[in-house]
Amino acid sequence: MPPSPEVVEPTNLIIGDSAEPLVDITVLKYPLSELEKYENIELNDDLKNKFAGLMRHAPNLVKNVSDMASVQYLVKFSPEVMEGFSNGNTKLMKTLEDPLLKAVAVDSSTNQIVELGCVEKMSGLNVATAGLAIWGLTAAVTGQKFLSDINRKLGNIERGLEDIKNYLDDVTLGKIYGNYNYLREVAGHISGRAFTERDCNIFYNQIESISRESSQIIETINMQIMRKFEKIQNQKLKGIGLKKHSEDMKKNINDFENCVYSYDAVLSVKNAAGRIKCALPVNRKIAEDRIKGLEYIAQKHKNDLYVFETKIKANIPNLQGFFSASETNEEFQQELLNDLKKMFGKLHNKIDETLDSLIKTKKILEEKVNESKESLQLIVTLKNDGTIDGVNKIK
Repeated sequence: MPPSPEVVEPTNLIIGDSAEPLVDITVLKYPLSELEKYENIELNDDLKNKFAGLMRHAPNLVKNVSDMASVQYLVKFSPEVMEGFSNGNTKLMKTLEDPLLKAVAVDSSTNQIVELGCVEKMSGLNVATAGLAIWGLTAAVTGQKFLSDINRKLGNIERGLEDIKNYLDDVTLGKIYGNYNYLREVAGHISGRAFTERDCNIFYNQIESISRESSQIIETINMQIMRKFEKIQNQKLKGIGLKKHSEDMKKNINDFENCVYSYDAVLSVKNAAGRIKCALPVNRKIAEDRIKGLEYIAQKHKNDLYVFETKIKANIPNLQGFFSASETNEEFQQELLNDLKKMFGKLHNKIDETLDSLIKTKKILEEKVNESKESLQLIVTLKNDGTIDGVNKIK
């Protein structure tokens, strides 16, 4: 009686070509604790369940898995997959929506990959769900860093809007608030991973509209700022009525301040739109160009503030009463200078925060562009009941 053929156990589950798979799942050969750098990836229950549908075939790689509390798997996404999510390659997304999950092994004698069969055909795996899970998981990983502090930024914007809501006209304020609220909703959807490819396209188009409208509002407010500045420069400061001139100057300075705050608020909305758009799996080259353009606008605004400050302060010594003593004139002048110092200090801080945020976004974009040229490696911990216990990204 001839000997029974040796049973070849599967070593990997893959999607795509056996030699160059798009996704490769294998048992982790070393404990997660041995890795120096890794970060936890937060997933909502829906995405965990979808990805668990794919990962439930992974225990076939481990003998006696029912005797183990949990098993960790190394899941590799190829550079092709990562590049697809960096440049919005919809063709790749369609491929992932209809994947073919294969069981493969490595022939120890030849070190060649041997296909053992299509798991999808044998098990009735829901390929559409598996593809969406891959798309959602990759989108979650690539977008997480862009949204790391978005709640704080949106909170700052809301506080800024409260400061100017009594200054702007209702139409302009309504547009700014509407755009802000929409961005907050989109950020929530992306953070919760509760969006599809169709949602992604809708979000992208709406964010583009918000960005364009914000640019229009910025230009309008910028013209208002120049008018406020000219009014300050042309204001009468000498002659009878020292106190009246001082009060008029304070009012004009306050109007100028509110106008600049409005500018900063809309700039912050446009900045948030850019950051949230970067969290979407779309062409990030376009997003990068938008961020660079916004950085130019913010830097020009920063430089303009210094010019405004210098010229306004230089005009303060002209505040003099016709019959006032020099000490009285100096007292009123110093009071205005103190107000200006306080006001411009706050304005400089706000634009510096915006510039810092833009620089941080650019840095993240550069990191993501570099990452898109490499494979993404995740550690997925699977409980013996098939549920996902955690996902970590290897840095």
